[in-house]
Parts: sequence; structure tokens; C-alpha cells
Amino acid sequence: MKYKWKQALIVLLLTVSMMLSMPAVGVMAADGDDPAGGSGDPATEENWLEKKSTLTILPSGNSIFKTDLLANGNIVYDIYRVAGAAPVSSVMTYMFTQLDSSPFDLAELGLNITSYEGLHGLDVDTWRSYADIVGRFVLEKVLTDDTSDDIAPMLTLAPDASAELDSGLYLIIAHSSNLEGKNYVKLDGSTILGSIVNTSEYEYTFGPELIALPSPLETIPNTDPNADPPSGGSGGAGGFDPTNPFTTASGLGEWSYNVTATLKPVREVCYGDLLISKTLAKYNTTDETLNDVNGYETDPVSFVFHLEWYKENDDGSVLEGDDYLMYTFTATGEKSTFYEGRFPVGTHIRVTEVYPGSGYKLTSDKVVGSLDGDFVIVPRVEYKDKDNDGMIDEVENDPLTASFTNEIDNEQVKGYGILNQYSITNNNNYISWTGVNTGDSADSDAAGNG
Repeated sequence: MKYKWKQALIVLLLTVSMMLSMPAVGVMAADGDDPAGGSGDPATEENWLEKKSTLTILPSGNSIFKTDLLANGNIVYDIYRVAGAAPVSSVMTYMFTQLDSSPFDLAELGLNITSYEGLHGLDVDTWRSYADIVGRFVLEKVLTDDTSDDIAPMLTLAPDASAELDSGLYLIIAHSSNLEGKNYVKLDGSTILGSIVNTSEYEYTFGPELIALPSPLETIPNTDPNADPPSGGSGGAGGFDPTNPFTTASGLGEWSYNVTATLKPVREVCYGDLLISKTLAKYNTTDETLNDVNGYETDPVSFVFHLEWYKENDDGSVLEGDDYLMYTFTATGEKSTFYEGRFPVGTHIRVTEVYPGSGYKLTSDKVVGSLDGDFVIVPRVEYKDKDNDGMIDEVENDPLTASFTNEIDNEQVKGYGILNQYSITNNNNYISWTGVNTGDSADSDAAGNG
């Protein structure tokens, strides 16, 4: 199967030469870095490209994202060396070279990066298409467990570590360490969206990153829309995105060998399920007086529940609300409401039986859960060592469940419930009553009638 790539998630971090300086968002030279050149004629500096670079990777420029990823994401960075580097004669810059025995065949992949002329003619969109090509090449094989080209990361970097790397072009793929193989490739049908890092409440999708080492000494602004604004600023992070990315670096030969790359994930809330279950264990069939009234074979009895939810998000916002639902029985049995994917993971749930039915009593707790306790929505799927055997398992969680049980209390009291139904009319200015429902519902205001 062929997999397509969603271009919007490609984030290119490639910076190339002192004349071909790609303004790679999220790439920064460390303070106090020792540049190549700086004294005398930089074009005559010896062995400047043989010096190793130190690469440090940050998971996000957004402090909230970063805190969550580092604390809860088990994030790691797979690093692949895509190409080597060779100096361009008479100018202190470089071009990329094909590596021996490399699975990344630059010509076959269509990467025009092995000549100074080819690099000089590239624009931002073309560089992003190169990230597309290289990322798809790797993730397709990860997805299908294809090892025919012996594609494997040269190293996997922990979030608190740095790597000493030779000059060249590198691919970075971030993912959760407890997700293996195809489990960390994000798909939408047959479209590859990126790689996944899961935290307790969120799913982060990362596009693959291409970065060239060494990089220009100058700091390159971050244009990630989710990044924290510059100190003292507002309205998001600053940055620039010229039509032609190859601009002149400040000073000949000023290269950084200590580079920090900041990734730019997209974050989505993870949702879970809630099941509310009602069991009527014993039903009153001894008094047939009302059985003929309204044509019921047996007397209906209704039970009303109040559902409440509350969640404080990591950005300080609050999700809260409530709902009512009612079940009407004419015999013993069980009824339930399944809220599929409605609540974000971590939402506190409280369910109260506010009307226990005329002539009936609760034999279970009246209230299940709380708005500040540990009765919370859980993710549908988790990846964890379920059997304590050192192997990561895909675990499908049962929905959070609130169960209630009632039976007769030997009082001959008849009655059942109605649900008031409303609709909003006249440009949402008025609420009109449209009738009642004597059956089951989880979407209307409820009132007991006994």
C-alpha cells in the first residue's frame, strides 16, 4: 500500500551555509558557541567541517506542551543520518554527499542537495518537500515492519541528553518510547500524519524534522504558532519566512557546533467513554389496580439521574457541565446510556440518582464519583506492561462505569417520570416547550412524577 503525506505537518529545520542560510524555525545556536572562522580569512580555516556538532532537542516551544511531554510522554528522538557533508572549494560553506551503504539513496529519492548550485536554487517549499520524501520513506517502512533496506536510527536520544554528531544532514523522528513500530505512526486512513507521543490526557503528532549540522551561528526565530511568545511580547512567537530561504549569514564562516532544535507538535485532546447503568432487581407486580390505566400491562416506574462533569485543563481553562437522564421500567432488567468519546481523559465525573422511583429503594450508592476525586475518564487504549513481563501491551480499557441498583420497598406508591423537552426558536432568543417524553432519554431536563 502506498501512503500519502499531509504536508501541513512538515516542519523543516534545515540550515545549510553561511551564504545559503536556511531560516529554520526552531533552530538556535547556543550562547557562547565557538564559531568556525572568526579570525583571518575564514575560507582558509582548516578542518572546520570535520569538527563534531552537539545537537540538543526540545519537544516544543510551548512551555505547557513541553512540561506535559517531558513529564508524561516517555518521549525519545530517533536520529537518522541522511547525508554527509563536503566543503565547497574557496568558500567556507558545504554541500551534502551520498553516504556509503546508506539506505537513503539521494538520487533515487530525488534530493538535489549534492551540489552547491542545486542547494542555492532551492526554496522553502522544495525543502519541505524533501522533508516529506525522507520522512515518508522511513515511516512507511516503520509502519509495515519493512527491514529490507536496513533502515534503523543511528541512535535514539533521550529528552535530557545531547548527541555529538558528524557534519551532515539528519532526520529526527519523535515518538513515545512505549510505542513500538506501527503503533507510533499516526494515520488518517492511508494518509501518514506523522509520529505519535501520548501523554495521560493528550496525543501529540510530530512531523519529521530535517536538520543540517553545523548550523549558522545566528539565532533563528521560532515561528511555531503554539510556541510561547517572546519575552515581553504578545500574540505568539515571532519569526520570518522569506520567499527565498537562502540569505547571507552574519559574518563569513560563523558556524554553530552547539545546536538546539525545537520541535513543533500538534496537540489533540484524548477522549474516553462513560457508561451509566441502571438495574431494577425486583419489580412490583402485586397490585394490578393501575395496570389497566393508560393501557399499561404493568405499572411503569421511572428513575432520574443527574450527571455532572468537571476538568481543569493545564492552560487554566475549565470544562464543566451537567445533564439529566431517565429510565422507565415495566419489568425487572437493566438499562444503560453509553457516552462514547464524549469526555476528555481526566474529566471528573459525578452521577447522582435524584429520583429513586415511587415505591422503590436504592440498594447501591446514591452518588457515584465526585468532581475532585479519582473517578475520572480513562483513555480507550493505553500502551503499558500489563503482565509485568517487560513487554509493552496494547490495553483496551473498559469505559468508566457508574452503576445503580433498585428494588421495591414494599410501599404501594405508584408513579413514573416525564422528561420535559425544549427547543430554541426565534434566532435563539426564546425557549419553547415542545412536549414530554415518558420513555428513556439522556438529553432532556427530567422531573419525577409520583
